[in-house]
Amino acid sequence: MRVTFTFNLRKSEDDEKQAERFSQEYVDRVVSALEELGHHVSPVEVSGSPGEVVDKLIDSRPDLIFNLAEGVGGKRRESYYPAIYELLGIPYTGGTPGLLHVGLDKRLSGKLLAVRGIKVPQGALITLEEPDIPDDMEYPVFIKPNYEGSSMGITQESVAETPEEAKKVVKKLLNEYSEGVIVEQYIEGRELTVPMLQAFSGYLLEIVEYKFEGKEHGIFDYDTKASGGKDESLNTICPPELTPEERRDVLTLADRAFNVMKIPDFARADIRLTKDGTPYLIEVNPLPGLRPVSPLITGAEAKGLSYNDVIDLIIKSAKERYGIKVD
Repeated sequence: MRVTFTFNLRKSEDDEKQAERFSQEYVDRVVSALEELGHHVSPVEVSGSPGEVVDKLIDSRPDLIFNLAEGVGGKRRESYYPAIYELLGIPYTGGTPGLLHVGLDKRLSGKLLAVRGIKVPQGALITLEEPDIPDDMEYPVFIKPNYEGSSMGITQESVAETPEEAKKVVKKLLNEYSEGVIVEQYIEGRELTVPMLQAFSGYLLEIVEYKFEGKEHGIFDYDTKASGGKDESLNTICPPELTPEERRDVLTLADRAFNVMKIPDFARADIRLTKDGTPYLIEVNPLPGLRPVSPLITGAEAKGLSYNDVIDLIIKSAKERYGIKVD
């Protein structure tokens, strides 16, 4: 099968705003997997002008686009490329433009999930136009950019104990991420992730837990995420030690979130588990990373799947969705 792999290449390792983009090593790993699976692969870097991107896609003549492009800026960046694929009539892996737009808007997706009865932290969206934190907010709070991934903008100071601390963090973040900042209830507890592969028998992969040794707060800050698993404070546990009830509740919460958002092919749900065993959905990622150290790959390996198996299963579910018969 002719597969066009779309991505955004990282130009600078020091630029936090490029954290979601790909290293050349990451690109090569995905290309190798696709080729080893027997596909004719065309890697296409899609950070150029719209006309250039369209020409590259048409010239590659794909049966399917394997889309991991995160975009180059703005709150519609992830939905931009699937919109192009749809208008060109080319099948692609992953979520629709609408799904990726909602998924990137953390406050909107959290509100929609809460309306459907899924337990999420209470919070508010703070913008330059409406910069005041609600007076009824309970502390401590957790503060993060609304439209960013890869823990961009998140530090140990993101957990604020008082309104005064929160105002300082919000002001700083709004200067860097002007499209909006979330101030939400901080859920003290364990950091868990539930990955999903739609074509995998059983659907949900193994739960992954992250522990942060020597950190003031047990959160995935940018420095830890950017280390690519090399941060000595990070301890990855898969599977984690959970009671049968905790495991059931965590998996049920993730399953409900995936179904409410109607996410195809692959995804990840980030969850905090309190000391009393109550899981809170922090966010759902309908375009998760596939780096070898990513939680989706970690959870897949715990189920006996290789990296190539993961790539193959993503393609299989997309092929089934579109009715593609070409091998």
